[in-house]
Amino acid sequence: MPRFLLSSLILLLFFTTPLLASEHKLSAIEPEGKVVVLVRHAEKQQNQGKDPALTPAGEQRADQLRLALKEMSLSALFATPFKRTQETLKPISKSRDIAIKIMELDGGIEKHIREGAKAIKAETGNVLVAGHSNTISLLISALGGPEIDKISETDYNNIYILSISPDNKVGLIHTKYGD
Repeated sequence: MPRFLLSSLILLLFFTTPLLASEHKLSAIEPEGKVVVLVRHAEKQQNQGKDPALTPAGEQRADQLRLALKEMSLSALFATPFKRTQETLKPISKSRDIAIKIMELDGGIEKHIREGAKAIKAETGNVLVAGHSNTISLLISALGGPEIDKISETDYNNIYILSISPDNKVGLIHTKYGD
């Protein structure tokens, strides 16, 4: 019996230590500055034109994002005018009663990124952004973060956690969420 308890305790520590460590990192940087979480929209319907909705798997992933960030305080949610980015943030928006702010696309991608970064920086708290495979890396750079690898059209589970200190020092954590 003691051997069983000891092995159970070791397994519990093995699986919870990384989770606790990551939660500690997030809570440690929140009071000192701002955290910007960036994700690509969840899985979208195929062959539905320029503005497709999410698939059932995409809706499930959007809820997984809500669960992954449930302990993190958020003051703002940003999406593009497309359904897929807004639907990715919908579960968090509904559960926290935070309206989704739209980063307009008028004036081209450069203006979209510049104005989006300006709006994100103007927020006083932590921010969640749902973008596209071709905009997430540009937003990270515009916010002072490092260059990241190109996001594949089939990747939907990347989550980028950008910490911005009061003196504008930027750190980036790249991880995955959901299934």
